[in-house]
Amino acid sequence: MKDGFSGVMACTLFLAVNTFAFAEQLSCQLAKRYQDGGSVSYSANITLGAGKITALYVNSTIASGAEGGGYLCAFNTSKLNKTAKWSVQGPLTTLMVNDDGEESVVSIRKVGSAYLIDPSGINRYYCGFGAEWPDEIIVTSGSKKCKVSPSP
Repeated sequence: MKDGFSGVMACTLFLAVNTFAFAEQLSCQLAKRYQDGGSVSYSANITLGAGKITALYVNSTIASGAEGGGYLCAFNTSKLNKTAKWSVQGPLTTLMVNDDGEESVVSIRKVGSAYLIDPSGINRYYCGFGAEWPDEIIVTSGSKKCKVSPSP
């Protein structure tokens, strides 16, 4: 009986470790400071499992340089996985989230080694007053620097 239990535990541990080992993280950041003291920063993190996107985090921060002039948008599916619905059609992944009656739709298109994230469908619920998303955030495999459109 002890050997059977050990075998089950070893198999379970093997599957858990291998499932974790196959998850891939792609992340990037972009920050720019202006002479007037203002700044912008963007970041994104995409988790891939078995070749599909399984989690998304995007962040957009704008600071005016004046006291109290900071604005933030943040969208993190790891906190929304109960309501997140992923749809994959070829290179296009669409994420739909209904959080407290507020619907968000995010499109992520794979082009070569890059992922083009369109945050325009993320509900204002995820942004503070005065904050805004860029038109597009691009995460490229092998690069830690995001590309953002329009360019800051």
